[in-house]
Amino acid sequence: MRRDRLDIIGRDKGEQGGGGGGRGEEEEEEEEEEEEEEEEEEEEEEEEEEEEEEEQEEEQEQEEEQEQEEEQQHQQQEQEQEQEEQEQEEQDQEAVKELEAVNLCLKQRNTVPENIVIVTFHILRTAVYFSPATSISP
Repeated sequence: MRRDRLDIIGRDKGEQGGGGGGRGEEEEEEEEEEEEEEEEEEEEEEEEEEEEEEEQEEEQEQEEEQEQEEEQQHQQQEQEQEQEEQEQEEQDQEAVKELEAVNLCLKQRNTVPENIVIVTFHILRTAVYFSPATSISP
């Protein structure tokens, strides 16, 4: 684009100068150097853009990996928590069974069957009737 503009300027100078040779060799060399510099700058800019894109891609990959790791850790924590809850529930159930067994034993120990109470009462009553210290007649 710049070269086209310089060509037009050179033609104008050549036409105005009455065919005085147009552009000189120095001008052409300067233009070529400028073009080379512009191309180098463009290449550098492109390289910088590519590097920036690569850096952004790397950052995105790192972020994705970090998110995946966090998600895995979260899942592991949930699984561990569920496992702990299950173990606690099993322990609670075992404790309840043990308490029920102990409670049953205590009930059986403290309970006296009715027939034993009745027999004991009759034995005591009979003992009172036939006691030599008392003179109660039957």
